Parts: sequence; structure tokens; C-alpha cells
Amino acid sequence: FDPAELGRSHSTVLGKHSGTHAVLSACAAIGLLPQRAQLPRLLERIRSFAMDTKRNPADDELRALYLETAPELTHHS
Repeated sequence: FDPAELGRSHSTVLGKHSGTHAVLSACAAIGLLPQRAQLPRLLERIRSFAMDTKRNPADDELRALYLETAPELTHHS
């Protein structure tokens, strides 16, 4: 049944046991699309965050971790 029927919502919990599919799903839910090469670094940072804080990252924290692990953009002159 739909959690909304009880006034609740479904959310992906990210933590030390999360995998790439959970990370992709959580990122997509807030409009982010990590690159394949970025996923291992992002997953490592999410796991470290969860271990250090004993909680999953909030949307703004996930966005910060995403930006922190994003590949450098190269500018061509």
C-alpha cells in the first residue's frame, strides 16, 4: 500500500550499508545525476558521513557531498 495513505512518505535512507543504486535514487530525488566515475567517491563520502554522524545525510548535505566529489570541470580557452 501507499505510505501517503497514512500521511507518510517513502524515502531512501543512505548509510554505511548503502550501495550505488540507493545513492543514484537519493540523488535523482533531489535533481542530481552523479557520473559513473563519481559514484565510488560519493559512496565512500556518504558512508563516512553516516559513520561519523550516526545518521543519513539530509538533502542539502547530500548535495554538498555530491559537489565535493564532482569531477573538476575543465575549461578550454
